[in-house]
Formats: sequence, C-alpha cells, structure tokens
Amino acid sequence: MADEVVLPSGAEVTLYETIGAGTAEMRLRYVSDGFDPLSVEPETLLDDMTFLCESGAVSPGEGEAGSKRVIVSIADRPADFGVLDTSVRQSFEAFTLDGDSCIWEAF
Repeated sequence: MADEVVLPSGAEVTLYETIGAGTAEMRLRYVSDGFDPLSVEPETLLDDMTFLCESGAVSPGEGEAGSKRVIVSIADRPADFGVLDTSVRQSFEAFTLDGDSCIWEAF
C-alpha cells in the first residue's frame, strides 16, 4: 500500500486501490484503521472526501483525456471491489471533475 495521507480532519488514510484511471469513471479506494462513518460529522467527511478527490484525481495538464467522474471511498479495512461484505464499514462519495476542482454529486 502507498504512504499515509493526512486529511483536513486530521484522520489518516492509505490509498488501497485505484480503478479505472484515465477512463470516464475512476474509483479511489482508501482505507483507515478503525474508520467509522457514523462517528464523523457529515460535513467533515465530505471535506475529507473532496480533499482526496482533488489530491488524487486531478492531474495538471490531464485535460480531456482524463476521468470525468470520480468515486472516493474510505473503508475500515481492505475489501475486494464488488464483493458484498456487510462487516466492512465504509463511505462513498461521487464527484464530477471540473478543471482542478471536484464537484460533489449529492445523491
């Protein structure tokens, strides 16, 4: 796994997996030991997810060749993508890339 990233909230995450880099939709999957989305204020979690999108998905000069949509997730431990495991605590947010910014897609 990659180096730890310190989020604006002070929490630490590690990039576990990137899926679909350079395609229309990219997924950035992070893990953080002990992560519990219910113990984090929603605004704080959104700020952290936006930070991860902007620091992990926006590449200078990438232009039209890059992803247009980014899904950021944080889980309490690594899990296989697409495999249901109800014991994994995780949170997801979707963003549209607009230049150097990640625009949150509220569901």
